[in-house]
Amino acid sequence: MSTATLNSPKQKMTGAELKLAVLASIVYFVNYLARYDFSASLAESSLFFGKEIIGLSLTVNAITYGAGQIITGILGDKIPPKYAVTAGLLGTGLCNLMIGLIKTPALLVGIWGLNGLMQAMIWPSLVRQLAHDLSSEAYNKTIVATSVASSASSVLIYLAIVPAAITISSWRLAFYFATATAVATAVWWFFSVKSIKAEKTDFSKIDLTDGEEPAGKETEGKKPVFSLIVLSGIPVIYIMIACHGLLRESIGDWMPVLMAETFNLSNVSAIMSGAIVPLFGVISVFVASKIYDIVKKEMLACLILWGSTIAFAAVLYFFIGYSPVLVVILMGLLATCIHGINHIVTTRMQTHFKDAGLVSTVTGLLNSATYAGAAISGYGIAVFSDKYGWKNTVLLWAGVVALGILFTLIVYRRWTKFAAEHN
Repeated sequence: MSTATLNSPKQKMTGAELKLAVLASIVYFVNYLARYDFSASLAESSLFFGKEIIGLSLTVNAITYGAGQIITGILGDKIPPKYAVTAGLLGTGLCNLMIGLIKTPALLVGIWGLNGLMQAMIWPSLVRQLAHDLSSEAYNKTIVATSVASSASSVLIYLAIVPAAITISSWRLAFYFATATAVATAVWWFFSVKSIKAEKTDFSKIDLTDGEEPAGKETEGKKPVFSLIVLSGIPVIYIMIACHGLLRESIGDWMPVLMAETFNLSNVSAIMSGAIVPLFGVISVFVASKIYDIVKKEMLACLILWGSTIAFAAVLYFFIGYSPVLVVILMGLLATCIHGINHIVTTRMQTHFKDAGLVSTVTGLLNSATYAGAAISGYGIAVFSDKYGWKNTVLLWAGVVALGILFTLIVYRRWTKFAAEHN
């Protein structure tokens, strides 16, 4: 397939491209249902298992998801997405079913850790499918659509699914719902994706190096994988993304608990307040895309969003505890900035590695960085907030933002040069 696919001029999406975009968005919508039901219900489930066990489960899940992203990212450049995505959806469906049934803390930690591995199979392969099947314009539109779908899924979880589950029965009902939707979507994906590809790509025969050498082999004049990774500045970017991951997951996971403990809200009310994070996450996609369209540089767009993040964190530090409405708004603004950074680093940067046939590999690597930070936020925020309070936790967040800015500045010139050479 031609390497010009992602660089073609603006054009209207074909029927096959639109079908693939819709299917990919639904897959990612369901993927989030089966991941963030755990976070949305932790204000309630922590009463049963304990705050530290829930935090440990989040940490183990982040570790397995992050490590799994690297492994499945590499495998995703070799295994057809049809099979990888199907296996991931079926696996996460089974894990959610087991979470709904178990009552033992050790099993909770282990199964939610396994869910991280299952979920890690989905995104890198999904991005590979999109990157090699869609035109540049269609790819960009689809990436925005999947981002909006994931945020919409999270909003639904916090506003409707988990509160309804608690009202009708218990928080466990939300996991049964996630199981049903994951299994149904896996079947739909498996039997639909081949026809949706419209004979554009046969992943069992695809030549990711544009016909010069088979995928996985170094071509003449091309740099080895390790050299490309180092030259692009990915090792430094990895640390920057880890900072963003710590913030993104701790804000999303622990906001309901922050609201419940700071303002003595009921668990249902606190959980519903958590919907503000994914709701602003929808807005972040358009904000980040607009900033990027203006500046045309990934690292500059990240710096703008980092700067806004530290400003909102400073305001939150001084006003936390004064008004639940103000805290919700400020947390939403923090989420907008952090999710905006996430949109840039997990959906745009990997396209610069398409000619090397490393889209899935780099997607997995960058995503793993997010969850390296998330691994710290799970158990770490549970312990830190208990010992030092939420006001000092916000101060900790501001310190992490400062680190994110520092590493972005360090890698700015190297990545910008690399991106220009591999556009």
